[in-house]
Amino acid sequence: MNVRLVDSEKRDYFLECVKEGVGLDVCAVVDTGLSKAGNVAMEQVAARKGMVWVGKGRKRRSGGMGFLVVGEWKIEVLKWVVDSVGWIQVSSKVEKLVVGAVYRAPSMNLGDVLAGITGDVMRYRGRGTMVLVGDFNCRVGELPNRVLVEGEEETREIRRKSEDKRVTSEGKQFMEWVRGLNLMVLNGHGVKAMPTSQQVKGSSVIDLVCVEYEAVSRIEEVRVWDDDIVADLSDHRLVTVDVKGGGENRESEARLDGGGVVGPERSGEAGPRRKVWKRRDRGDEKHWDGFVKGCDVELKEWCMEVRDVGDVEGAWEGWVGRVERVAEDKIGEWRRGEAKARRERKDEGEERQKWELVQKRNEVRRLRDRARGHEREEWQEKLKMLKSEIRRVKQGSVRLEVEGVSEEIEKEVSKDPKVYWKKINGGAAQG
Repeated sequence: MNVRLVDSEKRDYFLECVKEGVGLDVCAVVDTGLSKAGNVAMEQVAARKGMVWVGKGRKRRSGGMGFLVVGEWKIEVLKWVVDSVGWIQVSSKVEKLVVGAVYRAPSMNLGDVLAGITGDVMRYRGRGTMVLVGDFNCRVGELPNRVLVEGEEETREIRRKSEDKRVTSEGKQFMEWVRGLNLMVLNGHGVKAMPTSQQVKGSSVIDLVCVEYEAVSRIEEVRVWDDDIVADLSDHRLVTVDVKGGGENRESEARLDGGGVVGPERSGEAGPRRKVWKRRDRGDEKHWDGFVKGCDVELKEWCMEVRDVGDVEGAWEGWVGRVERVAEDKIGEWRRGEAKARRERKDEGEERQKWELVQKRNEVRRLRDRARGHEREEWQEKLKMLKSEIRRVKQGSVRLEVEGVSEEIEKEVSKDPKVYWKKINGGAAQG
């Protein structure tokens, strides 16, 4: 993510957003503004919160970059190029991801930057699933991806759609470079690309995400977040990408923006929830013993029930359902459940109240995304109000009594969004 982390308060807020608010695992940040000493401070703050920060200090007034890693990943720094290009590899026992992050300042020559990372792409592309992200400060409009497909003599053209129609000469240069390496720009692939940079003069798509063409089949969703909480960090938006990992029975989520975010799915709201193993080593002997014993009981019951099932499909679904229940109980579970349990372990009081408001804010945002025209604007205003309430709770300037309201709101949201909002306002007014 392109965000300045010089301010200590913003730094803490950023770490909170990455780990809990959005639920990322690896976040590459460009144009941090951090000096060498600032990176040391960032390492210490991240360590206290159970994260790892690997950074490179700035060499000028702007610049500086780093990677924030959450979770049990093995981290290897592959390369730093001054303070504008970085490559790391994060790996577990079942998968490897290579992440490249680029910050190209407007004053830098794009051709020189691309020439510098061409060798890196060629060198690292065989080490794992490669994702290249960055703030390239060039506008590619709706220029199509052109790739070479095995078995086809001609280059295949894959169209892109974007809210930003403008194409600059540097944008053309970037797309030609992507074509030469058989990469694909994911912004606008499948889903219309939304602006990633919000400036006074206008919005643009300049934070780009690229993957190898062979890896496109593992991409599930690309999304630009206009979340008000994340938006407070920077004038650049968060771009997330869901990537299915290459490991057996394993899926990962990569969330990338101008700096880049990669990692296994945690608690993000985008995309469908998927089952994954809760242990990276697939469990020790006691987990497997419990799984075998659980299956023994469940499948004996299934054998008794299957006699009354009239079709093969129904019998199969019953068998799969029982085995899945045992697996979730003894070895694996829903990541959504883990995230919920983590939130429930939060201290009571202001911290608890804040996270309940965040949940409500997420639901309101989804309602806003489905709305159009004037109704969408109304939901946007309500989101801003919620953001203000969350900030005030965080700062300790207000106390909100929200216990007992959540369950009532959940019932009303499916009936009428207006009632839903009245309930939220009612909870906030009790403070």
